[in-house]
Amino acid sequence: METLNLTDLMMTLGNVESYSISKYNLSQGALILGDNLKVLSKLKPYLASKVRFIYLDPPFYTNSRFKVRFKLPPSTAEVLGLKRLIFSERFSDKWEGATEEEKLNSYLEFLKPRLKLFWELLRDDGFLAIHLDFRAVHYVKVLADQIFGMRNFRNQVIWYYGGRGAKYIASQLPRNHDVILIYSKQPDTKINKLWQELKIPTSEARRMGYRRDSEGRWYKTAPRGEYSDESPQELAKEGRVLITSKGNIRVKYYLEERNGYVIDRRLLGDVWTDIPDMMHTPNSERLGYPTQKPEALLRRLIALFSSEGDLVLDPFCGAGTTAVVSSEMKRSWICMDISRVAISLARFRLLNREINFLFHAEDRGELLKMNLEVLTKGLGSEDKLKLKSYKPNLEMIDPSQRKVIEDIMKRLSLLEMEKLILPVSVKSLSEPGREYLKVLDIFGGEYELRTPESVFSG
Repeated sequence: METLNLTDLMMTLGNVESYSISKYNLSQGALILGDNLKVLSKLKPYLASKVRFIYLDPPFYTNSRFKVRFKLPPSTAEVLGLKRLIFSERFSDKWEGATEEEKLNSYLEFLKPRLKLFWELLRDDGFLAIHLDFRAVHYVKVLADQIFGMRNFRNQVIWYYGGRGAKYIASQLPRNHDVILIYSKQPDTKINKLWQELKIPTSEARRMGYRRDSEGRWYKTAPRGEYSDESPQELAKEGRVLITSKGNIRVKYYLEERNGYVIDRRLLGDVWTDIPDMMHTPNSERLGYPTQKPEALLRRLIALFSSEGDLVLDPFCGAGTTAVVSSEMKRSWICMDISRVAISLARFRLLNREINFLFHAEDRGELLKMNLEVLTKGLGSEDKLKLKSYKPNLEMIDPSQRKVIEDIMKRLSLLEMEKLILPVSVKSLSEPGREYLKVLDIFGGEYELRTPESVFSG
């Protein structure tokens, strides 16, 4: 399989920034701010039949407008002296039409050209996953079958996240799951096998069909299956044959007992109950972005449908979970979103994890608008000063972040920075005569700057 060079690919878009944060992380990744239909249409001549796995997390057809509001990580908020929410953006999942049918048609017409394009980018051994919920999954399934072919539909995965106390409504049962539709480019492409480890309390094991032999070993049984007539003789020598009261042969499979549990391993099926939603993931993973998905979910999907070195595409990447997980699993990746705040968060997240990536904004003006909006809304009504020159005080920065900040500073264009109006908050520190600006940089991180009077002009 021909290796795709992401640097060459991204250069076809122009205006590419490179972030080589870690010499240890050599996976290729590309983050793009722009409309996926527009961007991928440009890349199609180079990207067709190159992608191994595509994860789609499109709008869910909620017919609602949202205001994205979420908190900065506590450490960032503390450094900036902020107590209120800092990022804010409005977006719409509302579709045109006077009737429900017209709105649905508008939604499906949005998806149709994109699904056709995404399908052309898949390798012959590629897979595509569409993540939706009860609102539109049935309609999108019909559309996808028409575009991809019914014979290429592989699975309907139920992600039961449960546990978040879905609101009870008299006219319906609580809704506690999403649906992920799985398609493959060819109907006979093999899916990677994954096994789940089940822990059964020993006090419950016998009731659930597990048995214990005379030596105290736990086991389960299964029909002989494809074993030949000679095989039971060999299995009997190993003590692994059980003859039922009706004379049928069953094969014993011995299991581990650990800390009061019987440990059973089973092949992963299409109902996933062991991955909680974002509300119940560790605080360190939660960014507060409304469509963020758990890393565990993407880790499982990427493991099932790709291998190390493969290319993963996420055209609706939100806060960048696919990018982070793909990089950690040694896959190349291309992630994009039309939301300025989503891409700002994803970029901050990648830098914080010291993940190397290329970055492109389809509309440079939109990127600057994104940065200025984040800064302005983040720091409120403080004086706005035009930054002429600056020198970062790395001693004031957490040592773990210094390499990231140093790399950012190398890549910032002074000429470009002179054009930016940065809102700043000047606070005196304990040492007399020394003042620092607390500034949120244009990459979503934070650092402190020396602020002698000569550096700024109002």
